Amino acid sequence: MLMRISDNFIYKINAQTNFDADYSFGTELALNWMRQIRLFNRMLWIRPSIGFQQYNLSSQNFFHRDIYLSSVFYMQHTELLFKTGYQVLNDVNNLGATVGLQRRFLYSLHSNMFLIGYYGVSVGYYFDYFTYSAYFQGRISRNVYYQLTYDRINNHDFFNVGLSYLFNRRRR
Repeated sequence: MLMRISDNFIYKINAQTNFDADYSFGTELALNWMRQIRLFNRMLWIRPSIGFQQYNLSSQNFFHRDIYLSSVFYMQHTELLFKTGYQVLNDVNNLGATVGLQRRFLYSLHSNMFLIGYYGVSVGYYFDYFTYSAYFQGRISRNVYYQLTYDRINNHDFFNVGLSYLFNRRRR
């Protein structure tokens, strides 16, 4: 079993609004000890993180807060996401878990690979309700991404278009 650790620190923020009473924002912190493991003659990378996401949609009488621990398992271009967390939906507190599948798409230029973005789906269960999500994120510049998300949380459906900024500090 081959294992290598890289010391990356990733901090990601995102926000969306309709410039009225509705908004959402979130942040994710990854102490990105990317563990590289050889598994069945393939390389597997694991990235644990903690995150926070909040939606406040006054027009729909909807409030949702999600505090979570997650881990993403990377194998070539496909990623498996496991997330466990604590959620508040309107005034109901819940614990639960989410599983998802993501796929990265890359662009190759003269044997250099560039990440253009990723898309994925996930489903979760939080004791009183289910959550569903489909998302797409694409790169605008080195650290700026646009994101399109469709989320269904309990009986609430919403579609978001937003920006995220990725702070990436690599220790050498």
